[in-house]
Amino acid sequence: MSERAAENEPDPGGDTEMFRAFAEREQNYQPQSASKGPIVVAVAAVVVALVVFLVIIALG
Repeated sequence: MSERAAENEPDPGGDTEMFRAFAEREQNYQPQSASKGPIVVAVAAVVVALVVFLVIIALG
C-alpha cells in the first residue's frame, strides 16, 4: 500500500525542490578561476614546443 501512495505522490523523491535550487544557482553561474588551469597548461606546452622548435632550427 505504501508503494501506491508513493506512485500517487506528485513528487515521490522530493526532487522538485532540489531542481529549483539547482536552477537558481545556474542562473547566477560564474566559472571559477580554477577552471582556467587546463588552458594555462595548454598554452605553456605550446610555448615550450615553439621554443624547442626554434632552438632546433637555430642549431641545425
